[in-house]
Amino acid sequence: MLNATRGHGIEKWTDQLLHLLTNILKVDRSTLVRRSAIDLVRQALKACGTNVFVILRERLLDIHREVNRLMKTDRDETVRLHAQLCCEELDAALRQNQEDTERGYSRKIRF
Repeated sequence: MLNATRGHGIEKWTDQLLHLLTNILKVDRSTLVRRSAIDLVRQALKACGTNVFVILRERLLDIHREVNRLMKTDRDETVRLHAQLCCEELDAALRQNQEDTERGYSRKIRF
């Protein structure tokens, strides 16, 4: 669903979804559940794009810490791979945001 909508309209529930997923990643011991949860986190971050800083500003630090912990300490290779891809998504969004700031580009958010 995240890929099909390309992130449109997910702002309402992304924050709650990622909060739930980070709690699952902290607590659950099942490899399959952790694989699915970290992949869903990656897809949500990818769908948000550079808007991740607007949509998830309160949760972004917690997400980043948990993803880094998984990338460094998880026993499962697939979970570590998905965690690395999450970090790459965050880094790409950060670089794009930095480039936009340097160019003086800003987005207007209308309600």
